[in-house]
Amino acid sequence: MHSILTQNGLRSLAPIYGDFGPSLPLTHTPTATDFTSAFWCTAQQNGILQTWAPQYTMFSRGNISETARVLNLESLSETTLGTKPENTSAVDLYAGIRYFTFSYAKAGGGKVLCWEINPWSVKGLRRGAVRNKCGVSTAH
Repeated sequence: MHSILTQNGLRSLAPIYGDFGPSLPLTHTPTATDFTSAFWCTAQQNGILQTWAPQYTMFSRGNISETARVLNLESLSETTLGTKPENTSAVDLYAGIRYFTFSYAKAGGGKVLCWEINPWSVKGLRRGAVRNKCGVSTAH
């Protein structure tokens, strides 16, 4: 695959070989059929599964040491927080497919609030949440 940068900064990927699903314009809002037709991958890092559609989203193993650090946060203790870790919340802006979201949850924190603009990343994040047995709710 190779990337094509667009004027607004969103990236489009073009497969070099293989069937990665339908080729859709960046302005297209994906449908349930689009999600079903896409090729999805899953990888495991630090015991956490992450799922993504490579034609529409990015995966990088480069965050593995930082996510491992989050899993072992010394500050996520009742003594440090003044409350039980499960009573806390973390915020993950630009959550992507999960690089930090599931690490915060697995580390014992309470709610993890996520924001993401790419609908393909949101779908991958939701699929990963199911695979990692994390509850998911959607705010509208």
